[in-house]
Amino acid sequence: MSNILGLWLYGTRIADLYRSGRYNIMLTWRDGADRWPDRSRILSASLPVGVDVSGRNQVALDFLENLLPDGPTKASMALGARVHAEDTFALVGHFGADLAGAIRVAPAGEALDDGEPAYLPVSDAELAALLDGTDSAAFDFSHGAYRSTLAGFQPKLMVHRDQTG
Repeated sequence: MSNILGLWLYGTRIADLYRSGRYNIMLTWRDGADRWPDRSRILSASLPVGVDVSGRNQVALDFLENLLPDGPTKASMALGARVHAEDTFALVGHFGADLAGAIRVAPAGEALDDGEPAYLPVSDAELAALLDGTDSAAFDFSHGAYRSTLAGFQPKLMVHRDQTG
């Protein structure tokens, strides 16, 4: 896992995230953030453009934690990623390609994958079983395809229907 993550907004790398201590996160703005006015609040009211966040301040950590789900879903994600559930930096580094809104995170030096999304075909019976088990089923990380960070109190299952059904 990289110790630097790039934070992208609308396809522009606007900031870098750094691990600070065991679980805290620092944020430094990049030139790409010049696309927005200085001190504008494009990410969060607590993260004005141009104001870096040190490792002693938990603002960046809090912001990123709020993009992740809580409870058993977060625990399952951490298990699948083989990281500690409290390691927000590692979780965002692993699942950052699918954050809420137009925000994406990728390890520094890696380009964002803007290709076609990957789907695993399932039969109607398999889909019914998945829907019946959303409260208790573990996430399937075997294909490396699970990337959702959808937050909320209810379990979610991402489904895509294409021209073949």
